[in-house]
Amino acid sequence: MPEYPVPAGVAEHTLTLRTCGLAIPAAFTTPTDRAPTVVLLLIPGSLFCDVNGDYPSWNAFPGTNAHLAHQLAALGVAVLRYAKAGPGTGSVVEDQAEWDRHRTWDGRVTIARAALALLRTTMVEAGLGARVVVSGHSEGAVVASRLVAEHSTEADAAGVVLLAGPAVGILGVLRERAERDTPPAERAAKLEAMDAVIGAIRAGAPLPSAYAANKDAYGIGGLYTMPPEALKYLAESDATDPCEVASRIGVPVLIVQGTDDANVTVHDAERLHASRGARPTETLVLDGLSHMFKRVPPGTDPMQGFGWPGPCDERVAHGIVRWVQAR
Repeated sequence: MPEYPVPAGVAEHTLTLRTCGLAIPAAFTTPTDRAPTVVLLLIPGSLFCDVNGDYPSWNAFPGTNAHLAHQLAALGVAVLRYAKAGPGTGSVVEDQAEWDRHRTWDGRVTIARAALALLRTTMVEAGLGARVVVSGHSEGAVVASRLVAEHSTEADAAGVVLLAGPAVGILGVLRERAERDTPPAERAAKLEAMDAVIGAIRAGAPLPSAYAANKDAYGIGGLYTMPPEALKYLAESDATDPCEVASRIGVPVLIVQGTDDANVTVHDAERLHASRGARPTETLVLDGLSHMFKRVPPGTDPMQGFGWPGPCDERVAHGIVRWVQAR
């Protein structure tokens, strides 16, 4: 497992987030040379992501969340980050029945609410009176939007930062990527199969057997290997319209998007921005950055690109700090 040394001028404290029958690893990163005026909650994205933003069960170690936290703290913004529950993330089930009850899409928001409460407790213990900004990466951006839109008084956030946040549900993300990436000669057949499988997931029906034999060729092999509870989670998540939720956020929003993101595109950022109407919104588009906000060499295998090591591009942290300081 990679290590992420804390840079000079930054301190990091290990915490445990206890909620929903789980003990979840968390970390509070703060500058040591000044009192932060902003504290940011960083909500993890999809898949089984540990506190550093690594994916041990996928053998992918981008370290995105640790890198961002360290970069932001070095610039004066404190960060509380936490793992997503699941294999390899360090999370521990302490009450199976309670976890089973919350192992849902709504449970993601419940955990984020508990993380926000932990952040505020940690701030009180540290004597910090800073403003709070809620952020999330990828699927976590949708969770961040729901947290602030649906629990605005509780959140009491000064702003929301959407990091590579999608404008459509997760199944829509998969379909749009297939449409972009599939050669024209194969596109119709692939989308036909994908539409049938996505339709079944949304309806809570069994996946169609007609496409099972060639599922990998159609790019849907992973969906056929998922247990029923995982497919149910996908359907629940997909039913949330990220643009509709973003339109209800009553505080300023910053949208951060890389141009070389294979999963979420600049068009997603544009749709999210448009959904906000006249509400205060800024979009920061960063040339050449991947979904994990790295510069990945052209032609890199997608899985290698997903786990590309090294720090995030500094423009991300600098852009966030500039925006929060202007609030």
